[in-house]
Amino acid sequence: MAQVSPERPCFPCTWAAGKTDHKLHESCNHLPRKVADPFLLPKDSAFFLEVVFDESIMATLIASLFAPEGKWQPSMDRTNWMFGIFKINILFLAINYKGMSIPILWTLLPKKGCSNTTERVELLKRFRKIFPEQAIQRLLMDREFKGKQWLKYLVHGNWPFCIRVPNNTLVPNKYQNRLLPVTRIFSLSTGETMAIRQPRKVWGQMVYLAASKKGSDPMVVICNAEPWRAISDYLQRWQIETMFQAMKGRGFNLEDTHLKDRNCYALWH
Repeated sequence: MAQVSPERPCFPCTWAAGKTDHKLHESCNHLPRKVADPFLLPKDSAFFLEVVFDESIMATLIASLFAPEGKWQPSMDRTNWMFGIFKINILFLAINYKGMSIPILWTLLPKKGCSNTTERVELLKRFRKIFPEQAIQRLLMDREFKGKQWLKYLVHGNWPFCIRVPNNTLVPNKYQNRLLPVTRIFSLSTGETMAIRQPRKVWGQMVYLAASKKGSDPMVVICNAEPWRAISDYLQRWQIETMFQAMKGRGFNLEDTHLKDRNCYALWH
């Protein structure tokens, strides 16, 4: 059930309240009429400014409104921005859908820099608790999401994934007798894509590799299934970057909020 709290309003309402130049009805123009009408009533809008919704309720609601049917293709990524007067570091899990990722769950990181395995695992466990039966096509991640323990968790947890790896990542050659930078495994001309159908050991786990070259350096990804479609799947990760752009300055304008109370951006825990 929703809980009323004057100190920790729900995230969308915090955004609305924090923008002194924001009008609530402007946001409602982007919502279906039956959803927007309650927000246009002064008494109801005041109520929503003081409500904290349970994480599972909000995640289920967002998924029911925006998530596609069938398998989901989520992206995990981290971003930094100014929220009011505060610098925040957030780890997101979002569903890719029609050119824009939809944020389902996220974690405020109490530090600067990259997330660690513990923080990522905790986020996925929350997802599985709320959506235990939901099928996943692939979990897409960029080069920040590297590491032996993290990859071990994904493999042993049967999470379908596709991760771009740094170009200096060492992998065995085809004879399994020498380690080479992953970019030397592939011989690509500009515009070519290649997948290796025999798994290689990367960060202690047997995974498949695929690569594509558009510029001077190839883009190399690792996955645990269907390497021939790994590159095309990974390219869908750009949708979470579009989501970040919309949140920061091309829609939600979160960086324009004027919040000064640290409790107001305690989104979900």
